[in-house]
Amino acid sequence: MEGKVLNKALRAGLLGAVLLTLCCGQDNLTYTDEKNGYRVDYKPGWEMQQVDISMVFLSPKEGEDDRFQEAVNVVVQDLNSMPMTLEELTNHMKDYLHKANATIVESGKRSLGGSEGYLLVVSGKQGEMELKMMQVYTIAGGKAYIVTYTAETDKYDQYFKDAEIMFGSFEML
Repeated sequence: MEGKVLNKALRAGLLGAVLLTLCCGQDNLTYTDEKNGYRVDYKPGWEMQQVDISMVFLSPKEGEDDRFQEAVNVVVQDLNSMPMTLEELTNHMKDYLHKANATIVESGKRSLGGSEGYLLVVSGKQGEMELKMMQVYTIAGGKAYIVTYTAETDKYDQYFKDAEIMFGSFEML
């Protein structure tokens, strides 16, 4: 009996490894931020830029006419000077989005880096562009970890799988 259980567990583990390889591929690159305490995988061809307090991963430029590069950005905010719960952070995020005239199209619990987190999917305008954004965040070790995917609404699905690799691989160190 024990042999059958062990055999099933090994097969399940092997199947999981195969599915992970098929889903995520082995050609992904890894960015590690020791200072802010996280690691994330991203697709080759995506460009990294440090912008203020965030690391931004930009999709490949589609040509000279590409007016907006889809992006995943990671922000780590130290909350030690103003501690808050995940619920308080969620209320703060929703208030901010409401004031920015953005529309929340989906929200709910979603883990990030193995910790309880929250998901917001939002649509809105920035200048003349219609944008859609998916944001997942959590609080751990006195820090808020916020990962956001932003795309032109009509290109959101085109880069969604690449963004999901980043969300799914995100790990707090």
